[in-house]
Amino acid sequence: MLGLEDTTFAGIDAVALVFGVVLFSLVVQGITYKPILDSLGLTGSSDELTRYEALLAETFAMRSAERELEEMRRAGEIVACVYDDIHRDIEAQREAAEAGLAKLARDEHGVRTRQTRLAAPRLAAAQKQALSEAARSGRISESIARDKSKQIDLALQEGEKAQAEGEEPEEPTLFPDEEAKG
Repeated sequence: MLGLEDTTFAGIDAVALVFGVVLFSLVVQGITYKPILDSLGLTGSSDELTRYEALLAETFAMRSAERELEEMRRAGEIVACVYDDIHRDIEAQREAAEAGLAKLARDEHGVRTRQTRLAAPRLAAAQKQALSEAARSGRISESIARDKSKQIDLALQEGEKAQAEGEEPEEPTLFPDEEAKG
């Protein structure tokens, strides 16, 4: 081991000791890994995430079908009574899937956390883009746009930090109130 001629120290085999420490570490980490990640909201059960993705896929598909059906109606490819029947069915399927998604988001912490993590950066980017466009057009000053953009970045970082520590912000916001800061 490590090029040492004698691998025993005080009558203990160093190779066996190192092997035991590594094995113990792997076992302890392996046993505690999932519960720790679950408590931090970083994972969800595979069943809940599978249900979430299946319902999300169904809402995507039904929204696409609704758009295509509307296009067919506008182009005169389908008569009004058939359109109404099909639209009612598609709308009912979409609403059922959306209700299932809402229930999962309400009841399952992992789903809520996943959606928040996906939404927060996109919302922050949209807010910063709006500020940039408002500054370019002269509706607000560059300094105000810069200050508000920094606030958005800070709020996003605070939200990420809170989630990493297993906390949920009381009222998640990407654009904190000026008065609340003081």
